[in-house]
Amino acid sequence: MNKLSITSLLEDKEGNLWFGTINSGVYRYDGKSFTNFLNNDDYPFNLGNHNQLILDILQDKKGYIWFCSWNGGGVWRYDPSASLKTGSKPFNNYLPSPDYYRQNEDGRSTGGKPFTNYLPKFSTTQPPDRITDDMIFSVFEDKVGNLWFATRNHGACRYDGKTFTSFRENEGFVSRGVYSILEDKKGIIWLTTEASGVWCYDPSGLLRKGKKSFKNYTTKDGLINNSVFSSLEDRSGNLWFGTRGFGLSRYDGKSFANFSE
Repeated sequence: MNKLSITSLLEDKEGNLWFGTINSGVYRYDGKSFTNFLNNDDYPFNLGNHNQLILDILQDKKGYIWFCSWNGGGVWRYDPSASLKTGSKPFNNYLPSPDYYRQNEDGRSTGGKPFTNYLPKFSTTQPPDRITDDMIFSVFEDKVGNLWFATRNHGACRYDGKTFTSFRENEGFVSRGVYSILEDKKGIIWLTTEASGVWCYDPSGLLRKGKKSFKNYTTKDGLINNSVFSSLEDRSGNLWFGTRGFGLSRYDGKSFANFSE
C-alpha cells in the first residue's frame, strides 16, 4: 500500500479493515494483503477522474458495505457474499436520475454544458432507484435499518432498501448540504448542516402527538455556529455538536450550552 491520504476507516464483521482514500478508491486489508477497489475505472460523471474519493464507510445490519463518494460517484454498495453467487457483481452503484445531469444540478458541467453526451449510456445502465445527489458526505443507519445519506446540495436522502426519499425544501427542510446524521435514544433523527444549523426529524410523532415534524435549531436558539460538522449523544442523553470555527454546543433537550477556545 503506497502513501495515501486516508479519509475513513471501517472494520467489517469478518475482521477486514477498509480504508477510504482521496482519489485512490478504497483498500481492503485482510490481515495479509491489500486489495484496491473503485479505482482506475471509467466513471463519466467524475470529469475525467478514474477513481473515487471516499469520505465515509458503513456496514449495515444486512452485511452490505456502503461507500460515499465525494467526486461524482454517488453511493457504492458492496456485497461481501457476491463472490459466492454465480454471475453476481460485488459492487452496485447508485446515482441520480438523468434529469439531475440534464439540468446541471451537480454544477460540474463540461465546457459550460451539462453531461448530456453521457446520458444515453447512463440511463440504460442504472437501476430505477435514484439517489438525490452524486456527492455524499456521510451515511448513517437508523434502528429500523433505513440508510440516511448526507448530500452536498440536496439535503438528506433516506433509503429503505427499495426507494429513496428526499428531505429537502418540500418538507420544509434544508435545501443545501448536510454533514452528519444521528438517531438519539428516543428515535429522533438529528441532521447537521452547512449553513442552517441543526434540524431534528421526529419520524414517529413522539414529540407532537403523532404528527411527524421537522424542527430547526440555529444561533437564535443558542447554537454557537450555524455551520455544524458533527454530532454525538452522550450517556446522559445530551447532544453535542461540533461546529465551524472550533465551536462546541451541548443540547440537553431544553437549551444550549456553548464551549470554545
